[in-house]
Amino acid sequence: MTGFAFSAIDWAVVAGVLLLTSLFGMWFGRGATMREFFLGGKQLPWWAVSASIVATEISALTLVSLPAIVYFEGGSSTYLQLTLIGSVVARFAIAWWLVPAYYEQEIYSPYDWVGRRLGEPVRRMMTFLGAVGGTLSQAARVYLTAVVLEILLAGQLAALEQSTGVPSIALSIGLITLVAVVWTWLGGIVTVVWTDVLLFVAFVASSLAVFVWIVSRLDGGVGALWEYGVESGRARILDFDTSPTKAYTFWAALLATGFGNIGAYGVDQLMAQRILCCRGVREARLAVTTSAVAVLVGLLVAWVGIALAAWYAAHPLQGEALALVQEKRDRILPVFVATTLPEGLRGFVVAGVFAAAISSLDAVLAALAQTVLHAWMPNHARDDGRALRTSRWLILGFGVLIAAVAWAMDPLSRSYASLLDLGLSMAGYTQGALLAAFLLALRWPQIGGSGWLWAAPVSALMVYAVAWQGPVPQLVVGASGMLVLALWWSRRGLGPVRHAGGTATWALAATLVLAWWLAGHGALATEQGPGRPPVLQPLAWPWYVPLGCAVSMALGVLLARPGDATRTETP
Repeated sequence: MTGFAFSAIDWAVVAGVLLLTSLFGMWFGRGATMREFFLGGKQLPWWAVSASIVATEISALTLVSLPAIVYFEGGSSTYLQLTLIGSVVARFAIAWWLVPAYYEQEIYSPYDWVGRRLGEPVRRMMTFLGAVGGTLSQAARVYLTAVVLEILLAGQLAALEQSTGVPSIALSIGLITLVAVVWTWLGGIVTVVWTDVLLFVAFVASSLAVFVWIVSRLDGGVGALWEYGVESGRARILDFDTSPTKAYTFWAALLATGFGNIGAYGVDQLMAQRILCCRGVREARLAVTTSAVAVLVGLLVAWVGIALAAWYAAHPLQGEALALVQEKRDRILPVFVATTLPEGLRGFVVAGVFAAAISSLDAVLAALAQTVLHAWMPNHARDDGRALRTSRWLILGFGVLIAAVAWAMDPLSRSYASLLDLGLSMAGYTQGALLAAFLLALRWPQIGGSGWLWAAPVSALMVYAVAWQGPVPQLVVGASGMLVLALWWSRRGLGPVRHAGGTATWALAATLVLAWWLAGHGALATEQGPGRPPVLQPLAWPWYVPLGCAVSMALGVLLARPGDATRTETP
């Protein structure tokens, strides 16, 4: 869509939204101390924290990709089961189960709480896994928004590409990352939460504006749209299919997402950091439970997809616009905005998409900087000024890393039906292990964490083996498995000879268990049949977290050496 021009009015709208948000964040983030930079001074109001949770959860993935899932022939609103059932169940579990534990002492992250019960090595491993999962999932979100901006700002990006030689997708990624880094740099979590409040308003209002604009121009209005949605099956929400290969089913929502979102909202630092910013248990519970309003936002976005389907049923896509959508389905909303919406409203929607992307990215940057600082640079945390300077450089470093990974997402995205599936599946590689560590610390701290230190990377490897099959995954899994086994034997297999409390019998038994488990990984990664291409996701992504958690829990117990609960050591 190189002929599309973003008007001066559109630019003014986008600039106005971003400038207002920047000033808002600068005001609240000025003069932040270390405690305010990462905990908001534990003085942030529950309603602001709630809006920030929703803004981070929705992101540009939902705003842009969900309408595409609903729009195409055979599409439906079954994705909403994950929010209507799974996320609501998880929120109430977190509010009454995790929140009181987190407010027993002042902590900066759930990893701190687990580390105090299972040892410093466990906290560092959780920090590493959280950084990997956060980087992968956020990179997918940044990539999606860059794809959107490539359509909406096609003319401007094409001119920049010609003058700089930098590809337009890289320019889009850089623009998104730059704004997020600046906002987070200003005042940490304080700035993140307060800018998220405005960003939340911006992207909800932009989605509502698109919906109202379409409905006001459809014959029959809302009533006709409702009939169209029901008759076409696009308004269907419930799907009771029991196949674990389908992501959007009632059982995946209730069992997999309900369980997995306890880890996503309550254990992963991305969301948990906000919970820790409230004034106490009561307000933290209010923030978590009221953030269930995200269900309504998801419903609105799904109906935008239904409205788009109704619009294009009467005004079929043609020419270059049709070709763009056929190439990548997630482009349907940006193509509509670029070719149909009037100026001004067009700019407002672009600002909304931009807001949704940044509200997730700045949150990840703050979370990653905080956990890394406290896990690997504890001495910095004692010096407020030095810690703040280091935190800001960590924010910049992670911004560059996420941008680089987002650039690498393009070939990977072609293997997924939608970018929504890509983004949501990425965090599942590590969240199961994080949740297992929390469960061990909460219910069975006497087992200790040294077994989990080996189980966590093995569980992530198993999720990878389940998600992908083929020669390359099989090679990766095989090589990684042999490395893990070699490290295990060098550190633990010979351990009984050097350390009291262990036995040769235990070492042999545990080694056989680990070897058997890793051999199973290789079998799971094997290509499905001679000459056939790799089969993507034989197990749907909502089940990644329960699978990873089960593996981490089981191996964490089996690999725990006798006496480990009373001894803190690295693997």
